Order: sequence, then C-alpha cells, then structure tokens
Amino acid sequence: MWDAKIGSKDQGDTDNIVDVAMRKMKFKTKPKEEKLSADTEKLINDKRKMERDPGEFEDIERQLKKAIRKNLRLYNTKMMRMP
Repeated sequence: MWDAKIGSKDQGDTDNIVDVAMRKMKFKTKPKEEKLSADTEKLINDKRKMERDPGEFEDIERQLKKAIRKNLRLYNTKMMRMP
C-alpha cells in the first residue's frame, strides 16, 4: 500500500518520515505564524546580552513584558478571526 522509499538518511528521523508520509498522502501542513515580532525577539536578545544594571535592566524587562503581551494578544485575536 505505501510504496514510499525511505532511504538511510531518513532512518531514525521522525520528521523526515512524517514529511514523506505527508507528500505521499498529498496534503501538507500550513507553516505556523510566529507569535512574537522581530522587535520583541530583538529585545529578548538585548536582555540576554546585557549586564544586570538595576535601572536599565528593569526598563528592558518592563518593555519586554509589555511587548510579549501585545504580540500574544494580536496573535490570539488573529487566530480567533480566521475561518
């Protein structure tokens, strides 16, 4: 029934097996949309790199929390509006 050939490079790799099966079944998964914006990810990276200076660190932390809440709210609203 399933005549898809899975080569040695695919053995042990569940993702590749699933991809082969999906291609054989003729339907694909939709790529997921990112929940966080590029600006928010930049803030996360900036926070990771910075030293724990109390004043500046608290400002970045506050901006980051606000940006994450905003991004998640927008993402969830968009998901609810999709048919």
